[in-house]
Amino acid sequence: MSLPSPDYPLIFTRAAGPAAVYDSLSEPMRMLVSRLAVLVAGALVGVAIYALGGGPLAVPLAAVGAIVIGEVVFLAAGGD
Repeated sequence: MSLPSPDYPLIFTRAAGPAAVYDSLSEPMRMLVSRLAVLVAGALVGVAIYALGGGPLAVPLAAVGAIVIGEVVFLAAGGD
């Protein structure tokens, strides 16, 4: 038994996995999610450095450093 196709565009479809969800996003949203992931990764590295005895500027400096490195990588990969 097959389901009839709807007369309206589907908004939500079941994805095959996390990569399919990422691929289903528009290009601006993918770049936003990527940049947010880089920021979170930098903040986590900064927290780890701070926990190991780094100074109080470890978290913001690591986050800014991750953003700068991430933007260079995005630029080299052909992103906007």
